[in-house]
Amino acid sequence: MFLGSKAMGLAVLQTLLELDPDGVVGVQTVDDVGDDRSEYWPIQNLCDEFEIPYTVVSDAKDSEAELAAVEFDLAIVCGWYWIISNDALERAEKGFYGIHNSTLPHYRGSAPVVWAMLNEEPLIGATLYKLGPDIDDGHVFGNAMTYCTSTCYIADVLDRLTGEVVEMVKRNYEILQTGAFHGRPQDGVPSYGCKRTPADGEIDWSTPARQIYDEVRAQSHPYPGAWTTHSGGQDKVTIWEAEVATITRYGRPGQVASTQGNIVVVCGDNQGLRIIESSETSHPIKVNDVLGS
Repeated sequence: MFLGSKAMGLAVLQTLLELDPDGVVGVQTVDDVGDDRSEYWPIQNLCDEFEIPYTVVSDAKDSEAELAAVEFDLAIVCGWYWIISNDALERAEKGFYGIHNSTLPHYRGSAPVVWAMLNEEPLIGATLYKLGPDIDDGHVFGNAMTYCTSTCYIADVLDRLTGEVVEMVKRNYEILQTGAFHGRPQDGVPSYGCKRTPADGEIDWSTPARQIYDEVRAQSHPYPGAWTTHSGGQDKVTIWEAEVATITRYGRPGQVASTQGNIVVVCGDNQGLRIIESSETSHPIKVNDVLGS
């Protein structure tokens, strides 16, 4: 059984069908077409192509009811929205296995790649682990890893990580099927990421330019983006790409220091943030305007 969504979920499902085309007995996904990261139609098209029964569920209760109607002995979960109950977990003789985008036990919980990039982690990982009653604390069966330099944006990181996750699934699928390995306990002190919403992308210009730059690259496409306001809050400006300017800029945090070429905004450490790509505004941004006020 496969439960999942988004690009990584689609890649994992494609991999399972490549490894064992007759082994996938059912798929659950969600209707997330309003999300820029959605792969709703490709997942359904893949199920139609391979004649796999699939259901589109709207909440955890709906998911549990659909799981109860299918016979399966192993489940793979990637890009899922809800905690799976103990009753459902016990229905799969060989277990439920999830893919979490961190090196567990670090960054358990929500938005692990975003939090890791905000913390300037040089490596971003993913873990194949056995689901249990608690959040992301099950035994580990495999790991994947990719680099994240100071110039990486989240779309590039996720794309590379997806490729590494596919290879991780290939390395471990037979092990999960045979039960030859029972996994290893997670090693280290856990950390947790809280759920993020688009509101969390609002820029505080009083913080250092490097921190704001990290917020831009960690929340850029396909996420909602780091944003600020203009014209006394009348315009919302989403910043998709930026860089730290090399010249010291004295001024109020959020003050526009230059509009020649790219807009440069003063940050809390008197460094400037050069905006390379942003959403358009209905009012032109001028020198000495103060963004976010």
